[in-house]
Amino acid sequence: MKNHSGHRLFLFLPLAFLIVFFYYPLGIILHKAFFPEGHFTLGFLKDICSQDWQRSVILFTFKQAIFSLMVTLAIGLPITLIFTYYDFPFKKTLKAISMIPFVLPGITVALGFILFYGQQGAVNRFLGLFNLKISVLYSLKAILLAHAFYNVPLLVKMLGDTLESFNRNLILSARTLGASKFQTFLTVTLPCIIPSLLNVSLLIFLYCFMSFGIVLVLGDVKYTTMEVNIYILVKHLLETEKGIALSFLQILISLIMLNLSNYFSGKHQRLS
Repeated sequence: MKNHSGHRLFLFLPLAFLIVFFYYPLGIILHKAFFPEGHFTLGFLKDICSQDWQRSVILFTFKQAIFSLMVTLAIGLPITLIFTYYDFPFKKTLKAISMIPFVLPGITVALGFILFYGQQGAVNRFLGLFNLKISVLYSLKAILLAHAFYNVPLLVKMLGDTLESFNRNLILSARTLGASKFQTFLTVTLPCIIPSLLNVSLLIFLYCFMSFGIVLVLGDVKYTTMEVNIYILVKHLLETEKGIALSFLQILISLIMLNLSNYFSGKHQRLS
């Protein structure tokens, strides 16, 4: 009887915590936007979707997240393959160091980019020796590079683990039958790791989609994303209801991406 009561208490405590500290505050916030006068309305959400500026912000958020994902894949895939298929001195040390950017706070990464790529940064001081200068900060380029810097370690870690746990007997069988390394990768390895690749790609897209500190510091007004716009609406314009409505739209998009990620994660586990 005591064990049964203890089991119930063990289940009740985390559920109570979620209700008190997550669902209840979230319900109050959503109530403020969708039940402002005691009855349900989609007025604030319609205002968000009908304004040209708000639509451009939503479209840019998708655009920068997709481009950030493409840059991350372009940089991260070769690094993953090198770490997986080649042995070289200090490989484990370099792989461990490559994970550091992912655990850094977003504002730290943004400030690092300012110190590195700023007008008086390390890059421009070096290029100044040759009377050259580049302008990276406060542009889409800076946002994409910072997102890639932040998310390449995630790609290397997740996809690298998948490749290292791949059944090598399949590769040996293909090579025995006369396939080249490239043919083996395209016809054997790649089809098996696609679910894992899609899973990590969706996670990276979601991280870039919900990026705040990097966009706020390295972007400009014309590079405002949904996350930054929510901050502006609530903090500066005092349009709390619109900010909540926009955050609700962002939550829906995030849930869709997370469900897709879980689907491909499950598919990868079944393939494994």
